[in-house]
Amino acid sequence: AVQNVINYTQSEPHLAYVEVEKPESIKHLCNLLCDEDSIAGDAAQALINMSAKAPLVKLMVQYNVVDRVMDKMGSKACPLAELKLVLLCNITGGDEGAVQSFLQTHDEDLTGMHMARLVGWFLGTFKKFEEDKGAIKHTRWVMPLVANITINNDGQEIVLEESPLLIMLPKLLQCPDAIVRSGAARILKNLIIQLSNHQRVIDADLPHTVLQWLEEGKETNEDIKRTMVESMVLFGRSTEGVAFFDGSGGKKSLQSVLEKETNPEILENLRNLVNGLDDVQDVYVMPEPE
Repeated sequence: AVQNVINYTQSEPHLAYVEVEKPESIKHLCNLLCDEDSIAGDAAQALINMSAKAPLVKLMVQYNVVDRVMDKMGSKACPLAELKLVLLCNITGGDEGAVQSFLQTHDEDLTGMHMARLVGWFLGTFKKFEEDKGAIKHTRWVMPLVANITINNDGQEIVLEESPLLIMLPKLLQCPDAIVRSGAARILKNLIIQLSNHQRVIDADLPHTVLQWLEEGKETNEDIKRTMVESMVLFGRSTEGVAFFDGSGGKKSLQSVLEKETNPEILENLRNLVNGLDDVQDVYVMPEPE
């Protein structure tokens, strides 16, 4: 029966019908996530199909889909882990309620627990990444999921204060897999949207990692490079960021990146950043006495 639902939910007209005529089916599918693997897997696939519709995502959140997924995941050994991570990515990609549900902000004692479990299950052995190529399958979904979560201020704070993910980010930003690297770059950009977060991110060696990666010409993906440069631009807007560029050879590295860049959009961002840092220096550096 659930297999029939999967087939039924693969078209827009059928999804619209579910939304209007059969919204209770969402509750039944959420309940089936706790069933045996063969049934739970079909339920997860059907919910993934339904997650294309925002009203259906809201119903999933109402029926505690996040808690059901996390409670039954258990570890990366779970045979349905990848399907469930895809579902979590989809529903947190545009629904604030799903993000809050994942962060568990409704209960101070539980806040951040899902994040801690996720990092422990799927990223806890990332230092052995080169020896465990199979880990990439899950990490590819964990990174965009955390990127969705860190758009939220509470998600940023959990990563900055309580999650070992911050320590792992330098390595993740240099991961040979572009999907993982892209997620890490998005997380970094989210973390520094607020200027008050800059010092903690600098202390984690993230801007230095990105600058070195760019200066050595290791980033070949234009979208990822754009996100990394946009992060550097955000750093240039805070006192802590300016101090980083001035005191760590960062301006010299930026100039080196600038000279090698050919993408017009990225080039403009780099020029604006370098010129902005020069203007700040002109303002704050005292003229030489006559």
